[in-house]
Amino acid sequence: MATGEKRKSSLPTIPISPNPFNDHASPQPHPQKLVPKSTVRKSLVEEGVYPDDLFVKYTIAEIKGIQARLRVDADAKQEELRLMVGERYRDLLQASTSIISIAGSSRRVVDALAQMREAVVPSHQTQRKPRSSTARGKDDAHLKALQSLSAHIKLLLDAPEHMWRLLEKKHFLQAAWLFLLTRVVHRALVAEDPEEAVWLREGINVQTQFPLVQRQWDTVSQFRPQIAHRATQYLRESSTTAETACSTILTLHLLDSLPLVETLSTLLSQRLRTLNALLARNLEFRSPSRPGSPILRSQAKPQMSTPDALAASKTVSVMETRRRKNAVRDVREALLEVLHVICGTMRITRDIFHPDKNQGLSLVEQSLQQMQCSTPTETTITTSSLLSTLPSSTHLLTLPPSILSYKPYIDLTSPSTHVDPSVLDTKLSSWFDKATRGLKGRVQAWLAGLENIREVWNLRRKLLEKLQTNEGLDDPEKTQIESLIDTGVQVRIVELTNTALEKLESCLDETLRATVQDIKKGTAGSRFDTMPPSFMFSAPPLPSLSQASDSLENPVSPFKQFKGALRQRVDGRSPLLDRVLTIIEGKASEIEDDLNVMNDDQPCALRDKIMTSYYAAIESSSSRISEILQIIMTEQFTDGDVETDTVVNITVFLGRVCYVLSDSPHAKRLRYPQTNVEALRQALLGLHKQSMDRWRSHVISKATDFYDPIISSLSQPSTTMDFIWPSLPSSELMSSLLFIISSLDSLGLSRTELINQGTVQTTMHDLCSSLAMGVPTEKVAWGREPAHLLWDLIFLQKCLSPSVGKSPTTDNFENMATFCSNLQSVAPEGVFPALLDHIDHTIKQFLLRSQTLLAPLVAEDLSQQNGHENGHAGAAAKIKSTPLLPFGVPSADQDYRAAVETVKPSARFGLLLVGSTAVR
Repeated sequence: MATGEKRKSSLPTIPISPNPFNDHASPQPHPQKLVPKSTVRKSLVEEGVYPDDLFVKYTIAEIKGIQARLRVDADAKQEELRLMVGERYRDLLQASTSIISIAGSSRRVVDALAQMREAVVPSHQTQRKPRSSTARGKDDAHLKALQSLSAHIKLLLDAPEHMWRLLEKKHFLQAAWLFLLTRVVHRALVAEDPEEAVWLREGINVQTQFPLVQRQWDTVSQFRPQIAHRATQYLRESSTTAETACSTILTLHLLDSLPLVETLSTLLSQRLRTLNALLARNLEFRSPSRPGSPILRSQAKPQMSTPDALAASKTVSVMETRRRKNAVRDVREALLEVLHVICGTMRITRDIFHPDKNQGLSLVEQSLQQMQCSTPTETTITTSSLLSTLPSSTHLLTLPPSILSYKPYIDLTSPSTHVDPSVLDTKLSSWFDKATRGLKGRVQAWLAGLENIREVWNLRRKLLEKLQTNEGLDDPEKTQIESLIDTGVQVRIVELTNTALEKLESCLDETLRATVQDIKKGTAGSRFDTMPPSFMFSAPPLPSLSQASDSLENPVSPFKQFKGALRQRVDGRSPLLDRVLTIIEGKASEIEDDLNVMNDDQPCALRDKIMTSYYAAIESSSSRISEILQIIMTEQFTDGDVETDTVVNITVFLGRVCYVLSDSPHAKRLRYPQTNVEALRQALLGLHKQSMDRWRSHVISKATDFYDPIISSLSQPSTTMDFIWPSLPSSELMSSLLFIISSLDSLGLSRTELINQGTVQTTMHDLCSSLAMGVPTEKVAWGREPAHLLWDLIFLQKCLSPSVGKSPTTDNFENMATFCSNLQSVAPEGVFPALLDHIDHTIKQFLLRSQTLLAPLVAEDLSQQNGHENGHAGAAAKIKSTPLLPFGVPSADQDYRAAVETVKPSARFGLLLVGSTAVR
């Protein structure tokens, strides 16, 4: 019944899916008869499924699905039962036949027992004869001999199982002791001396009558190499204590009769194997620099900030953070394990073999003395304590006293039981040197898996803290390992800093070349860099509430982006320029953050060495940065290329990058030495000056082209001698000046920066020089065109700052002086001086009216000089100046004259309908 109930309880219950609609198999109709509802309800209750609960949890449709599935299961069980009965019918018949046969045999056995009971004489009817004392004495001696023999054989039989148990518990000294005791017992069993073997006096020959003894000893004798091998392997474990390692060493000393010096060598060699196994590990790091890595793919193909893209980016960031944590943990654990093995080996070896200061004996020597002591302590191993752990230990008390008091023989006066301290120091020193050499070769390989200075420096700090708290090493040994770690850390940090600087240079080169291509292609964002004022006055998109609601984690981010866009326009960082500066400043910030990790209050020689190497690397990096800019700038002007507007725009952009980088805080973040900062600044400013020279030559060339019609008209004869003296600059000169002003805007520099650099003065000087070089030196006819040319040249002379140091009659302006002399010679008598006075007066009036229009080209000292000259004309003529009108406010009684000649309005202009305010 119990077996049946057990089988019944082990039957599987009917599985019911939580969601019946997940089952794709639809119930199939079965032609057999349906089971009654009461039977189904009872079976469901027995299976732990209550129909009432099903109707509470599921809908009617789900209940129908469960009913159909249960019906199919019931039909399947019935079919299975039918097949089982049909296949096992013969087995049932055969079993019934066997049962009948067994019943007959049982009856015959019962009858035989009854016959035996009748045949045996009752015990009370038998009469025992009294035995003599001599016979009883012989029986007692025989019994004692048999008991002693059985105890010997029992110990020999029980020893293998108990030795296996001791080996599993890693009690190698107890196993070795038991093996030696078993060897003594075997020798006693096979001895032929009747005094040693009492059973020989009783006529019992063990070798003849008990061949089991020899076979059992053959089995036991195989434990000796097994115990020695396992004990030797156990010495490799670095988590053992000094007492456990000492007992293991005593095992080798007792079993293999090894001197303690040899056991010391065995311990160190096994620990060296453990260390080599740890050092041979190759830590696999998944580098993010693989081309197919998801990190690079996400960086190479920036997507829109959709929720899916943000979630994917966050997932990639979490995976990368987890990967970095795992890499740091693997390196830290590997190095800590190696340090643990080195420090543990040195500590355990000294604890075991180094003499104690109080007793003058080492731990292993004290253990040997305790083994031979007549009054052992509680922790000392004895034969009696060892036999008490065996099964039926009371029966083993019948062993002779020579076996119960057995101790392995140890000669404490022999040199094999001592280790000289000098030998110990020599072997430890040699082992420590081998260990440090192996560690030195792996530190750099393992540190290569760390990808920033913070990880390396934090790992160094933890290793040194662990090293200082360890008591297994002396101070010189700690200093040696610390120096070894610092060397690997220094090499890795120098590699990381060099790699970071190389990445900065490569990113700068790639970004600059990408921006150059954008300017060449004329992308939508490049127009802001070719004309920075358009970017400054462009309106960034306003943040909407929908954007703020989308950013649930950080709803302030759209407003921060809007504020950053406004700050970007105030700072004049156009899109392409901001891209370049963001790359450089981002890399510089990363390097600065890593270098700040090494800053602490305590002095550190390693940090000084690293910074020395870093200063040398940063010096070469600064020169390579300027070389990159120089190369890219030079590539735009290869031999045979024409200086088009696009090429000039690229050159201006590169010069602008150089100018911004010369005052960028990245040099401070990268901790440039002061000499390198100044050298880099001068190199960048030199590149900026080259770009300005290229830009100036191009602008002057195009501005001069506007004035060519005036020069060409001088060769034509004048139609009249009487003409209206010019009071305004020519339209060609104004076109040239306005073109220069527009070109100055493309530089992206403020008016103060342009004046401080002398860009405006130099440009105006070059323009005046270029125009003067085109003035004809031969005599010209008196007329309007020469007079207008004279007005333009004198106006340009007025616009020049005195700091340029050149006048229209010196250096490059000999042509202008010749032109004035020729014009004066052909002018009517007394007209030329009056013309000069008229030109001087009209230029001043023109400057008053056009000072806002031509403000970028007019020098500040010219306005101060003009106010000073007006001050000498009296209080009535003094002109009041304002910050926006440095030349003063034009008088209201003057006739209005446009600053630029315009086309007269047509007659139809007055006929155009203009809506009234009422209509609007």
